Amino acid sequence: MIAVLLYIAFVLWLIMNVSPLAGGFAIIAGIVLFLALGHSVEKDEWKARCNRREYWKRGGPDRRDGRGRFRA
Repeated sequence: MIAVLLYIAFVLWLIMNVSPLAGGFAIIAGIVLFLALGHSVEKDEWKARCNRREYWKRGGPDRRDGRGRFRA
């Protein structure tokens, strides 16, 4: 939360002291960064979902090994 507030303060400072164009570029860079971070988190969650689905598809905790015994 503090990082978001600092980013907003930085963008406002850029707009007032440097130029509105620099503030616009900072906003676009922030949006791109946010989307990239969101994509990486979603990719990890998707892998976890697929692993969970495969685990239960193979029998979950009641899986048997190749010799017919239950796995611990």
